[in-house]
Amino acid sequence: MLRAAAILAGALGLGGCSSSLSDGGAGGGKGYAPADILSWQGASASALQEGLGPPDEIYALPSGETIMAYRWNRTQTTGGYAVSMGGYSQLGTQYVPTEVVSINCLARFTIGADQRVRDIDLQGNGCLAEHR
Repeated sequence: MLRAAAILAGALGLGGCSSSLSDGGAGGGKGYAPADILSWQGASASALQEGLGPPDEIYALPSGETIMAYRWNRTQTTGGYAVSMGGYSQLGTQYVPTEVVSINCLARFTIGADQRVRDIDLQGNGCLAEHR
């Protein structure tokens, strides 16, 4: 009984280790929820720079608009564990090898003449994940 309680407590403890990346919205500093990159729509250019830091590139368009570009990337390792077939080790166990995945994003924010984010263009597989 004591062992079952210890296992349950350990499982509940692991469930509490997941990180929440919420805080934010436009101009709230670092640590946004994944989809919050899109909440910069309509924010001021100064709030964008305050929240994401200085852009990696800035382009002036002939229309008077500006594009502020941000890039980020990281790697993530997955796998490295064994899986029992059907949940029973008697049916066989298969090893899932480790794999390193590159996660990256190029986010371009079009700043209108009113100095507000008019459009957001995202390219990459990590744009809606954790970012700057």
